[in-house]
Amino acid sequence: MQLDGSVIWTQVVGNGVYSASSIVDDRVYLTADPGFVYCLDVITGDVLWNYETNANYMDSSPAVVDGKVYVGAGSNDGHVYCLDASTGSEIWKYKTGDKIYSSPAYFNGKIYIGSYDKNMYCLDATTGSKIWSFTMEGSCFLSSPAYFNGKIYIGSYDKNMYCLDATTGSKIWSYTTGGKVDSSPAIADGKVFFGSYDQNVYCLDAITGSKIWSFKTNGSVYSSPAIADGKIFFGSFDNNFYCLDAVTGSIIWIYVADGDVSSSPAIADGALYIGGVVNGRIYCFKDKVSKAPSAPIITGESSGKPGIEYEYTFVSTDPEGDNIEYCIDWGDNTGEVCIGPYSSGAEASAKHTWSEQGDYTIKVKARDVNGAESDWETLDVSMPKSKSIININQGEITAEIGVGDEEEPRVYLDGNYRLRGRFAVVYGTATNGEKEVRFQGLFKRSYFILQIPLRGRIVNIIGRYTIDENRDFSGRWTIRGTEINGWIKGTIS
Repeated sequence: MQLDGSVIWTQVVGNGVYSASSIVDDRVYLTADPGFVYCLDVITGDVLWNYETNANYMDSSPAVVDGKVYVGAGSNDGHVYCLDASTGSEIWKYKTGDKIYSSPAYFNGKIYIGSYDKNMYCLDATTGSKIWSFTMEGSCFLSSPAYFNGKIYIGSYDKNMYCLDATTGSKIWSYTTGGKVDSSPAIADGKVFFGSYDQNVYCLDAITGSKIWSFKTNGSVYSSPAIADGKIFFGSFDNNFYCLDAVTGSIIWIYVADGDVSSSPAIADGALYIGGVVNGRIYCFKDKVSKAPSAPIITGESSGKPGIEYEYTFVSTDPEGDNIEYCIDWGDNTGEVCIGPYSSGAEASAKHTWSEQGDYTIKVKARDVNGAESDWETLDVSMPKSKSIININQGEITAEIGVGDEEEPRVYLDGNYRLRGRFAVVYGTATNGEKEVRFQGLFKRSYFILQIPLRGRIVNIIGRYTIDENRDFSGRWTIRGTEINGWIKGTIS
């Protein structure tokens, strides 16, 4: 369905509508003053049925579950009603001690709702019988409850946000703000978000009730927040509509309306909707569609040797001048890494070492701060086989051997080698402190074996290494049959 703002139908219901609508099975359920519950056809707007209470007004929004409509009634009534969703006939009603502004929440066969009589109620959704009630001294509940993980969260006129056990109604914790809490809580990622008349929006830990952050506006916050994509949306009586980072509470953007914003936002199909108070307007917001940056230009060596570090540069431009980060896949199964952000058109650089010979494809893409991504750009790189470290019949070898990640070496090697076909035999003196012993071993293209007498037995050290143009080599080793490992570095001449 394309939403273009054109009117599909209108229908007059009562003297005014203050509730939110519930749409279930092609039907629209809502309340209207002075005391009606309506069911309309979602296609035509025709009234299918209405139910009249004794209330002078209706603020409670209906909850529709399993073919039943649950709703609270305002002054001169104070009942919680359960109606048949198909016919509007009354199934049951429960009398509270005063009017009801709160909207019901349903979970697992129970209805949770607050009343002006200072009580929060839990009712059996099938029979309407009371399971429990929580009484607050000296104040009332106008906020609507929210259920999460076995707990009920609701704000009150005594300036508190309450967390109750959903099974027993006992208080788990409460958090005191500086003003009345009409705002209904929103719960996401283990956090509770709500506004207060003290001009703040709060983020609390849902389990402990401790404050994670608060954000102060310049007006009371009656609006109930909505959460999506890591952002919190709400209105304030300071004429602003806010979008904050849900993790930190920092401002992402602010929209200045023509008057107080007390209504609560709704999110659907990637759009956010909220109503103004003074001008009667409905505002619709959508994320800016960002243009993707250009595919990066990659500069660097297209061939080289394993074990040597190479540097590459990347440049991309963003058509809107947004900052850019670069995501790089080096083609050797080391995973994707992202660097930045950088200014549009600024040169970025990264270094990499390929450990084995072969042909690799570097893949790089640019991504702006709004998440728009370029196509992948590629550069083919060849790491041919390393030349044998032995290119003459004989020579000398010196090396240092360390254990684990210790910086200081434990053993020093000083010896010779002789070429034997595709490998070299090495032999010489190994020094450990003041003690000298004879060692021997084999070196091949990328691996080595050394046999060193230590503490009365022969220790077999096995490892891999790389060598550079100056014939300096380095690598890692382990002792066969143990978890002992370490490093080696030296020179072949």
